[in-house]
Amino acid sequence: MERPRIWQKSKNVLTAGLTASALLLAACVEHPEAAPVPHAPTEVSAYVPTYAVSQLPTGEDFRRLTEDLNSVDIAFGLPNADGQVEAPDLSDDYIAALDNLSPDTELRLAVGGWSIDDSREQMENNLQAVFANPKGFVESLFKARQTIAQQLGREATAIGFTLDFEWPRPDQADEMTEIAERISERDPDATLAVAIPAGNASDGFDVAALAPYVDDIHCMTYDFSTPDSGQGAAGYLAPESAVLASIDSAVARAGDASKIVVGFPAYGYRFVGAKAMGQPFKPNGDGKAREVLLKDIDPSKISADGQTLVDGAVVSVVTPDMAKRVMDIVRQRHPRIGGAFIWALPGANRQLIQALK
Repeated sequence: MERPRIWQKSKNVLTAGLTASALLLAACVEHPEAAPVPHAPTEVSAYVPTYAVSQLPTGEDFRRLTEDLNSVDIAFGLPNADGQVEAPDLSDDYIAALDNLSPDTELRLAVGGWSIDDSREQMENNLQAVFANPKGFVESLFKARQTIAQQLGREATAIGFTLDFEWPRPDQADEMTEIAERISERDPDATLAVAIPAGNASDGFDVAALAPYVDDIHCMTYDFSTPDSGQGAAGYLAPESAVLASIDSAVARAGDASKIVVGFPAYGYRFVGAKAMGQPFKPNGDGKAREVLLKDIDPSKISADGQTLVDGAVVSVVTPDMAKRVMDIVRQRHPRIGGAFIWALPGANRQLIQALK
């Protein structure tokens, strides 16, 4: 996996004592795109998985973590074998967490994503059932929103939607657009987002056709290299050059930068058997078992290009400084960029959220 082009600094330079801030300054001189530009605060959202609520802070710590968020995605409502949405059963702790959000923080019900219980094959079959009956899916989606609203004690119309389907086939792009159109027609005031993968995997989404019906297009610009990706060597989670290329492509396809939202990971993966990027690792097909939360890593032990060691294995993460730099470049290229999102809030720290603003 290609190293992020801006963060390629030799080991000798790093060990010679240059600080991360000095590296950033040098990079800005070499690549003027990296220089910060004046901008209004960026819209930032974060996903909150229902299965990870125990990893969230509580009380005042939660309020401080989330005070700069503009929206939160409740993840996930899952399609069943009939292509209908099953609303998540929110725990008391989850509801209490959302109650601590600022009243101005928007909520969306995210549908799709990954299930920790179903196999990949079952999830793909469920998604095919969705596309076989878009009208029925949308009907069930609004019922699921009503269920969520009742659990939270909120008005259903105050909750938007995010479609996180992984992934439609290219021949299902029309059905994907039809679903977005039906949602938009049924509730024109509801915020609607759709998540697309980085790179060629987004061929199942006709981004230009979707754009008129959605408010945000979440570009999942991470997981370029994972322990279960089948690659022979440890690679960067979100290489800067690949992230920027994906955003440039998404903006061009949408024809409107204000719809595009840049994705940032709040985690990394342990590549067992490798102690540095580019070294061979031992794939086990279970990336989750090797996940490390960004907030749990000592920032002083992360190199300028996002490498660190956890239990003897190399981990690639995106630090707040790296995230800020990417957003600065994106804003230079696309001044009307729609915002940034984080997967997922349980792994984030306040510094990452503030860096994206």
